[in-house]
Parts: sequence; C-alpha cells; structure tokens
Amino acid sequence: MIHTYIRHPWGLVFALIIFLIFSVAAVIPVEYIPLDTRYDKIQHASIFLLLTCSITASLRFNQWLIGCLLSIFAVASECIQNLLSYRSGSWEDLYADFIGIFVACLLIELVVRVYRVLRKLLA
Repeated sequence: MIHTYIRHPWGLVFALIIFLIFSVAAVIPVEYIPLDTRYDKIQHASIFLLLTCSITASLRFNQWLIGCLLSIFAVASECIQNLLSYRSGSWEDLYADFIGIFVACLLIELVVRVYRVLRKLLA
C-alpha cells in the first residue's frame, strides 16, 4: 500500500533531512546558523528548489500539488518566525521561497515533457 505513494524511499529520507534542517534553522537564532547571510535569498530559493525536486522525485504526486503544500509550509515558517522575539519573517524570504518552488515545478514539468517526447521517438 505504501509503495503506491513512495517512488524512491531514499529520496524521501533525503527530503525529510532537508525539511528537518530547514525547520530547525527557521526557529533558532540567526547567530547560530553557520551560513553567510549575504546570500539569504539565494539560500531560501535553493532550499525550496531542492526540497520540491527531492519530494517530487520521491513521491507519486503531481509536482504542482507538492509545490502548493510547500508554499503553505513556507508561509507557516515565515509566520512562526514573526512570532519569535529573536527572529523576523520577511516578505522577501517568502518571495524567494515561492520562486524556488515555482522554478522547481517548471523544471520538473520540462524534464517530464522532454522525457515523454524522447520515449515516443525512441519507441
């Protein structure tokens, strides 16, 4: 039953590790995060791009559905950061998250379409 939804179990483990790292990093003080904050927006977009791709590759669900669910998670993480006294959520971070999710969904759509065309040509 579970294999009807999971395509690659190790990819799902990888996605869960990324998800947990981002979740922990979202609630600890910025001083304890060992990343350069000059590239914060690129890091936000990259994390969500990687998260979207890894979850989509691991599960048998449409990438746009996964993108919508990750968008809700992005909004929730920024709202939670606004509630913490030592963190602050920002619209720019949320936009970067959305951009990463959207670019990942478009890339997956492109790869799937190219794969289908090549499969028809080679069959």
